[in-house]
Amino acid sequence: MDGGICSTAVLQPVKKSHLSYYQNIPKKLTIEEMIKNAIIALSEKKGVPLSAIKKYMLGTYLYDVTKKRVYIHKFLKAAVADGRLIRNSRKGLVFYKIRFVGSDESCKKGVRKTAPMKRSLKNKKR
Repeated sequence: MDGGICSTAVLQPVKKSHLSYYQNIPKKLTIEEMIKNAIIALSEKKGVPLSAIKKYMLGTYLYDVTKKRVYIHKFLKAAVADGRLIRNSRKGLVFYKIRFVGSDESCKKGVRKTAPMKRSLKNKKR
């Protein structure tokens, strides 16, 4: 049976490593990352309103803002309490205007550090 008939070899499938499969799947962004990206993309001088952040999240990430609004508000309250974000307007949760706390270099340029004034007892009249 040498006359042109080749023996068929069974090809083994190439095994992909377990990790390479999961490395190709994009990670889900956390709410914190989505809000940070929204604030950076919509950066305004006086801050970004909450409604604009929600519209950005809905448009770019297809994130269901109406069902998950509790988590958004919870993150914003925690970030403002920690000092990671600054809340400009004080009209309730609907009218948030949020901006990032400036980096250390930008804060040093605008803020002067002055020594506290010392009271002298000699110059006081009694």
